[in-house]
Amino acid sequence: MGQLQYYSVNSNSGKKYTNSVYLDRIGQRLKRLREDRSMTQSELGELLNYKQASISRKESGVLQISSVEVVNISRVLSLTSSELIYLLLGVDNG
Repeated sequence: MGQLQYYSVNSNSGKKYTNSVYLDRIGQRLKRLREDRSMTQSELGELLNYKQASISRKESGVLQISSVEVVNISRVLSLTSSELIYLLLGVDNG
């Protein structure tokens, strides 16, 4: 069997992305949020009780961010879960 592909629609362009491209974009946005707070991957990982390698894999789009992780990451980054979701998805929340 082939690998299952997930598709998501970018609300701005209507363009479909396979899961890997979409996860890459989310990971890049997570990295930017972390760097905006002058945090290293190790520091973020320590606050979340994750290894640095796990943060690296999320930022590189290898690992997905679960809904539970959204709650934890938003708390650490001083955002609401909704704000984090909007920022990760690149959606303007008005």
